[in-house]
Amino acid sequence: GPAGPAKLDDTTECLAVPRAAVGRVIGKRGATIKGIERDSGCRVRVVDGDDDGDDAEVRVSHPDEARRAAALDAVLAIVERDQYRPPPSRGNTADRGRRDEF
Repeated sequence: GPAGPAKLDDTTECLAVPRAAVGRVIGKRGATIKGIERDSGCRVRVVDGDDDGDDAEVRVSHPDEARRAAALDAVLAIVERDQYRPPPSRGNTADRGRRDEF
């Protein structure tokens, strides 16, 4: 699966996100990313990947780890909604049930 967040220092974690999802993470005129900052209290920055690399990086800064986790969760929710849109023919209730058994 995707790698989890990496710590840059004590207050900053970064998460690789597909460049295709960056626009959705940022939102129209930055609305989405500003909302995440407002809700989590974190500073959230997107660093675009280089031209060869596919991934951009989202950097979340806050002294409180729980706040960073909340911001990263919000970003991940956007990215995953984007990546794993199930084909219309297959409901994904079965997947959800399987996951709950563990």
